[in-house]
Amino acid sequence: MTEIVLNSIATVQDLVNFSGSYKKGTIKLNISKMARELNKDPKTVRKYLSGTLPKETRERTKYLDLFRDDIKC
Repeated sequence: MTEIVLNSIATVQDLVNFSGSYKKGTIKLNISKMARELNKDPKTVRKYLSGTLPKETRERTKYLDLFRDDIKC
């Protein structure tokens, strides 16, 4: 079963799609094998399978960008 799931998972965010059936116990997954394939820690894979969504990084503006022309000599 792990092979079928691994073929349909490209990123860690795809693990959230399988979280419901993993919690119910309808599918059994080899977490350490999935972690090796995704190059992530097994704790991270287990956390995402429990339903926790990964945080999105936000685009930040630097406070000196407003004064960049004044700083350049």
